[in-house]
Amino acid sequence: MIKFIVNWLMENGADESDREVYLYSLECILNELIADLLLILCGILASRLTEIILWLVLFTSIRINLGGYHAKTHIRCIMSSTLLGCACIMTAPLLKDLKVLLILFSCFSFIIIIKLAPVIHKHHPVPDAKKRTIKYRAIFFASLDLVIIIFSPDNYFYLREITFLALFSATCLSIMGYRNHNEL
Repeated sequence: MIKFIVNWLMENGADESDREVYLYSLECILNELIADLLLILCGILASRLTEIILWLVLFTSIRINLGGYHAKTHIRCIMSSTLLGCACIMTAPLLKDLKVLLILFSCFSFIIIIKLAPVIHKHHPVPDAKKRTIKYRAIFFASLDLVIIIFSPDNYFYLREITFLALFSATCLSIMGYRNHNEL
């Protein structure tokens, strides 16, 4: 299907030298779509659709700008993303009475984000001119998460807990990506 779409693009004026970029981009979009649909299905089955959508929005906004670890295959990416999202949603109720601890860990995550962002994958280089913009966006979204964590009302769809889990899991993936990149 992806090759069919790319061939159609080439036949309709797309630059042949960008074929690999189109193939990779469409694979990424398809991966993201499948993982998100699986998470939404899990949210429906667990009667936690609101929570899973909230986690997806918060996690994705920080993850896109922060960067970090990437699975080696598409199926691993889909499965690990789905498992991570489901684990976060199922863990959220367990964190309900840990407000101070969540705030402390969130502040620690925020400091890590300031230090590491963006964690660029070796196969997806970013021009130096864009790195500063990406860093500022990562810090902006982490700041929003931190405000939500500190000031959210107690037990509002587990808002504080889900926001914390989105921020914390994205931070952990950034640390893993940073370690993998710097060990090579």
